[in-house]
Amino acid sequence: MLKIENLSLRIPSVDHPLVTLSLQIQKGEVLALVGESGSGKSLTALSILGLLSRGIQVQPHSKILLDDIDLLGLSEQAMCRVRAQKIGFVFQDPFTSLNPVKTIFKQISEKLQKAGFSKRRHALKHKVTELLRQLNISNPEKRLSQYPHELSGGLNQRVMLAMALASDPSLLILDEPTTALDVTTQQSIIKDLMRLKDSRKLAILFITHDLALAAQLATHVMVLKKGEVQCAQEAAAFFQNPSHAYAKALLEAVPKIKGHYRDSEQNKQEVARVEQLGLHFESGIFIKTKADFQLRNISFSLKKGETLAVVGESGSGKTTLAKILTGLYQPTLGKMQFSDPNAKVQMVFQNPYSAMNPRFRVGEVVEEGLRLAGMPKAERKAKALHWIEQVKLPASYYFRYPHELSGGERQRIALARSLIIEPKVLILDEPTSALDVMTASEMLDLLRALQKSTQVSFIFITHNMALVEKLAHSVMVLKQGQCLEYGAVARVLRSPENAYTKQLLEAVPGLS
Repeated sequence: MLKIENLSLRIPSVDHPLVTLSLQIQKGEVLALVGESGSGKSLTALSILGLLSRGIQVQPHSKILLDDIDLLGLSEQAMCRVRAQKIGFVFQDPFTSLNPVKTIFKQISEKLQKAGFSKRRHALKHKVTELLRQLNISNPEKRLSQYPHELSGGLNQRVMLAMALASDPSLLILDEPTTALDVTTQQSIIKDLMRLKDSRKLAILFITHDLALAAQLATHVMVLKKGEVQCAQEAAAFFQNPSHAYAKALLEAVPKIKGHYRDSEQNKQEVARVEQLGLHFESGIFIKTKADFQLRNISFSLKKGETLAVVGESGSGKTTLAKILTGLYQPTLGKMQFSDPNAKVQMVFQNPYSAMNPRFRVGEVVEEGLRLAGMPKAERKAKALHWIEQVKLPASYYFRYPHELSGGERQRIALARSLIIEPKVLILDEPTSALDVMTASEMLDLLRALQKSTQVSFIFITHNMALVEKLAHSVMVLKQGQCLEYGAVARVLRSPENAYTKQLLEAVPGLS
């Protein structure tokens, strides 16, 4: 179905190729393209789609064949038809890929019309509803008139899948389609993909850094590093005995629950205490009515230099809790106390790129809090250089822009920006979910080292219980705004008292 021969991508100013590889995918097969950030995974996908940046050159001997059609020899108009009819593409972040001012029906029907489907509204509505139903989207008739912001991340990703499959393509390209989703939603989408692959005989190129997901979906695995193929094997053989040392290192870096827990110290000072916290929003313009609680009866304590992990699926209230702790929301019930009334609370977001001003240099990004506090320029710069080095980056990064950094490097800069004002509490909102396994492992090691040296307390928001074991001392499990379980990590992971906690533990991606 897809055959790539001697693909070589270059930039004139660089001596070596950015990507050099050959691969093929048959009907009903899934090739997992695995590697760290910057390994060339997305460049390979963009070359298939004919969407490479102008500065990147495809070498003359390269061939990309889809259904025996040479894509590199097509005009832009012909390539547009191929993209509309033969290739489905699902991006990593559905919120930035969907149009925020168009309804779900409008966006999917647009794709159908580009692929040559009937323009009659009744036929389009029937087809779009059927597509949504195939993707297990509840109440599909209601979704037609909704906008992306009205749907959860999992539902938006299913809408992206429906759009990709609308034209009944030969090839489906998935670029990290589940990274921003909780584990239970991930599992549900992977099951749907496996069902659709078998029923439609799809050829799938699955770009991922999550080997545990690749183990569930892939029939073949190809590992890239710096644009070169390190190994290419059938999935069963790869996960049993990878043929390259780098592939083995990637497998070993997959987070697993190993039974090594961080113990809390009894005599440590309490930094924050939350008691019976609750929050609901009021709705209505003329008559205010109390909506359902977003959070209810949340209680916990946080000690100096320790980490509380907050775990739960999308919509469980994790981010709402973070906004209360940072002062963006005021709780309607309960109380929140800090041992130091002047304690600073900072937050590191899931997507560091969208949290930085792209026009600022890295130094300006890191200094921003100090500038707002009125600190002189020379003193700000000295502190910024110190913290850039503390997060294990060269001081020369001070003069770079965010777009010149990798995802892992940007997350380190976000960490430096938060720590420079010396907070007592640092909220980490899924800080590793968008990173490959090697970079995520390095980030967790860095967080532990910084916590030890600064004694800052972390609130670590995550959906992966294996990461909880690596970083946290205590854990709280949320579902639909309520705390189902709270206690020391060792106790909760060894003998959970709640069925939902057990379900989360069972959903930890494994490679067995």
